[in-house]
Amino acid sequence: MAHVAKYTRGAIGHLFKHFERARDENGNYIKFSNQDIDESKTHQNYNLAPHHNQLKYIHERINEVQCLKRKDINVMCSWVITAPKELPEKYQESFFKLCYEFLKARYDPQEKNVISSYVHFDEISPHLHYAFIPVVFDEKKKKEKVSAKELITKKDLQTFHTDFQKFIEEKLLKPHGYTFECNILNGATENGNLTIQGLKAKTLEEKNRDELERMQELVQACKTLQNDVEMLSVKKNTMLVEKNALKGKIDALEGMFQTFADIESVGKKSLTGKVVMTVDEANALKKQAMAYYAANSKASDAERRIINLQRRYADLEREAPKLRRRVADLICKCKTAKQEITDIVTVLKSNPELFKAFNQQMVKLRCMEEEQQRQHNWDIER
Repeated sequence: MAHVAKYTRGAIGHLFKHFERARDENGNYIKFSNQDIDESKTHQNYNLAPHHNQLKYIHERINEVQCLKRKDINVMCSWVITAPKELPEKYQESFFKLCYEFLKARYDPQEKNVISSYVHFDEISPHLHYAFIPVVFDEKKKKEKVSAKELITKKDLQTFHTDFQKFIEEKLLKPHGYTFECNILNGATENGNLTIQGLKAKTLEEKNRDELERMQELVQACKTLQNDVEMLSVKKNTMLVEKNALKGKIDALEGMFQTFADIESVGKKSLTGKVVMTVDEANALKKQAMAYYAANSKASDAERRIINLQRRYADLEREAPKLRRRVADLICKCKTAKQEITDIVTVLKSNPELFKAFNQQMVKLRCMEEEQQRQHNWDIER
């Protein structure tokens, strides 16, 4: 939901360019970490803080207060607050304005130390970057100084989300009659703000869950294609057997009939040139003629079926290589997904606390999925 980070002088320049969507020498937007920027939505971004040159302003303000010259001194803090997923889109603007009011009241009521407060809509989720100089008043020396440690304390982190939830309820939910949800508190924030390790664990957990789902889909698709290939092979063999059987029936039918010479030898010619035969010979000839026409009709049907089977067989022969290539591609993707999951697990195991937190989250997820399945089964039975 929300997390804070501290930065030294060496890191702020790149961040400022990312906040204000500056471009590099190739004309591409400068990104922080590995974020993807949807340029079609960049025009929706805006800054809630007073507009000024960020880098120039921070240097001017630092010169006005006491600030050590060491390279490891954190001269800037940045809260990143993401809009809750359940928050309706039409209330997002009001939500981010309230975020700015809350942060300003908590850290900089006079707006003397705020550097910028950009709202980004062109990344995965709408979020706000509240960047400010951590200035506190030194009671002993009676003057202001830069001290992120004294401003962002453990107590501040522990109470941040609870205080923010109350503020949102009072300023946003209550005026609208609680007709929608905006949950700041969740399993990761109800006991205080996430640590960096906690954030990494959550990110790894989400990535691992997505990769597992993707891998399961690939495996299922692979199994489906393999079944299709096997079914095609069975159909191919079945058609070959059927084709051979039909050919055998045609050969057998052809062998049942006499040749024309045999038929012409039946009966005897009289003096007038007419063929004279017995009743038995006539009936036998008639029977064979009827059987011939019936068999000839069956043979024609069989030949048509053979032609259709040959066409279907040719279609299957053309389709099989495509299916084999798809199966091979899916198997390759499965191997890649497995390697990515292995890398994630290796990172988790290298940090026992991180691994423990991840396992706890996975147990919770499994419990939730089982409960949802039970509810789904109950709904079906009802």
